[in-house]
Amino acid sequence: MSKNAQPVRRVSTNLIYSDDIEGKIEETLAILKEVDRVYGNLREAIRKQVSSTPRRRRLAEVDLLHRRDSEPHVLRLAELQYRRMRASWLELH
Repeated sequence: MSKNAQPVRRVSTNLIYSDDIEGKIEETLAILKEVDRVYGNLREAIRKQVSSTPRRRRLAEVDLLHRRDSEPHVLRLAELQYRRMRASWLELH
């Protein structure tokens, strides 16, 4: 290596660029939409049942499962939106 040669800078492969972020946000929103659709259909089926006491308990269980299944995607969406805002900020500065 000559005296004037600059060392090669390694770029992290973990960086997500703006276009990648938008695609990942859309993908995550689609997953959340599907989770909501599935649990909405399940709630509707439970509401059509005759007995109200087990129905309330089952609806509460479904709500817990819905939150459990949605949470990782909501957290991912928040992280992606943060990265998008940070990337936008970095582009301006």
